Amino acid sequence: MVGFSILKREVIKTGLCVRCGTCIGICPVNALDIRDVLGKCEPQQIGKCMECGLCIQTCPGKSFDFGLSTTNQNNLHSHPVLGKFIRIFVGYCHDKDIRHRGASGGMGTAILLHLLDEQEIDGAVVLDYSTDRPYFPEVRLVNDRKDIIKAAQSKYFTFPQNKILKVLRESSFKKVAYFGLPCQVHGIKKALQEGVSGTEKIKYILGCYCGNNLFYEATLSLFKRFGFD
Repeated sequence: MVGFSILKREVIKTGLCVRCGTCIGICPVNALDIRDVLGKCEPQQIGKCMECGLCIQTCPGKSFDFGLSTTNQNNLHSHPVLGKFIRIFVGYCHDKDIRHRGASGGMGTAILLHLLDEQEIDGAVVLDYSTDRPYFPEVRLVNDRKDIIKAAQSKYFTFPQNKILKVLRESSFKKVAYFGLPCQVHGIKKALQEGVSGTEKIKYILGCYCGNNLFYEATLSLFKRFGFD
């Protein structure tokens, strides 16, 4: 039997934790949380661990098998930098308002809206900003066009987005699209491979490129640099 103590020793203490929140979202007894999102943003134990081992099995910081994640794909091409792919396109959203709101042409928002309009999904996982703390991200499971549009643009902030798996598991949604960063997507894929309850509702996974992810202190440093108190 393995529990959070193994995750803490082999991943968190060794600097491999990517702060994706997968361990929090999949924990069947809600024994884990991240309570210092504005600080180190590290998972911690807040309840009794049942030592099921899911947290270590689904952790993308511990390991990720890229070959296994693409075994069901046909006609794949391979690139040393881009990885495996079927086809590559360049595009942008035709809706000028959505394109203006987006960070890179509004493609993520446009795809989510299309899936919702075509009833391919009945909800989407998006990262928006908190209503009472406009500087603080908040992951949401939404089913309204205006909420998807509101969540447009990148959030340059380390945030445990995959804790939403707990909400997804308990929700009435049946067909969901997930949008996240590569490390977060890796956590989702590992949870899918393990058959974690609730992940069967995820029908589409959309990801964006990520060069780095910043702690909140980086934003504070930027404010100070430009003279904001």
